[in-house]
Amino acid sequence: MDLAAAPDPAARTSTRSVCLDLDEAALQRKLDAAREYLEMAEEVNAALDQWGAAAFRHERLRETPQNGDDLDPAEIPYYERHGERRRAEGTYDRVIRYHEHIRPLRDALRLHARVSRRCPA
Repeated sequence: MDLAAAPDPAARTSTRSVCLDLDEAALQRKLDAAREYLEMAEEVNAALDQWGAAAFRHERLRETPQNGDDLDPAEIPYYERHGERRRAEGTYDRVIRYHEHIRPLRDALRLHARVSRRCPA
């Protein structure tokens, strides 16, 4: 679920993205999982109130810049700023950080994708 912006149906038309349409059972599992994440209950409830459950029926996987290291080191990503606010309120114990959490995951996925594309010997 993108909880920071309106669901974007236009994103489905991108040639560099994949859209998965969830059936009713999969949508229900997704919503149940989101609702069980207590630290984000406020965000989840606000998004569902504003956009409705059907808006989250589509999973969109979008291509990101090839490098990903083009982030301005002086600029703190939105999710880090938001996480800091929630930690200050006592809602979060930790904040997800790009360099500590996102970048290592990105690098591991890229490595896996490169290795998986190789033809068997």
